[in-house]
Amino acid sequence: MSSKFAGTVVWIFFSLASFARGNPAQLAPLDTLWQSASDTSTSWEMRKKLYEEWNAVASSYGIRSDSAYRNLAYGSWKAGDIPTSIENLVLAAETTGSLGQTFSYLRDLKQLELRLGNKDQLSGEWGFKSFLLAGSNFRWLLGVSCLWLLFLGALRYAFPKLHVPHAVMTAYWSFAIVLCLSTALLNLNRRTYPKVGILKAPEGSVQTFTAEDPEKTLVKLPAGTLVRILKQKTKVTQIDFPVAAWVESQNVAKLLPHH
Repeated sequence: MSSKFAGTVVWIFFSLASFARGNPAQLAPLDTLWQSASDTSTSWEMRKKLYEEWNAVASSYGIRSDSAYRNLAYGSWKAGDIPTSIENLVLAAETTGSLGQTFSYLRDLKQLELRLGNKDQLSGEWGFKSFLLAGSNFRWLLGVSCLWLLFLGALRYAFPKLHVPHAVMTAYWSFAIVLCLSTALLNLNRRTYPKVGILKAPEGSVQTFTAEDPEKTLVKLPAGTLVRILKQKTKVTQIDFPVAAWVESQNVAKLLPHH
């Protein structure tokens, strides 16, 4: 492979990566939709449809951007559509490459979940927060940091004449071990955390029941409630958060992991 060709490949790769994370209005079909959806003189109902259409078109290009999800989330919030706002805040937090933005989305998500009135909120659960915070960029950064710490620590033993105080080396290896273990736990949680869904219902609430029997009712949960999914079948879905129960599959939309 020539150096010129290799340089071109690298440039294309970083251009696509930048496109996927930055302002999404880049490709012509998407640009038109984005400009129309950004027109504040248009009704929110129309703008919402345009943002949703933008997401559909973008998906056909293999592109996701937290910008569209963010605009849908906060626009829906202002319009009083809390379930749609919660759904898009989760997708924005899962899509963004910014750790600061993820924390911001999680704070807002907690406020909206409190409005639903559920006693337990998934936004406060450690595994859920870790899943969102440990995005691909953050996991990559932690992984590289661990490798460098191990490499630099090994250099100390490769040069025995290099004097480093014992207390310094103890602190160094303690930090390295904690960081590497944390990285391993975040990756494990990312791989093993149950699927996350959101309850949807035109009437505003979803009835839960036991043992796949709709006649044995438990409690009603408001539409927009985030749930952990254990098992999905054609007609019923088993959840274990915020209650251990079953719901009709038509009332659950899977959010994470998003494909």
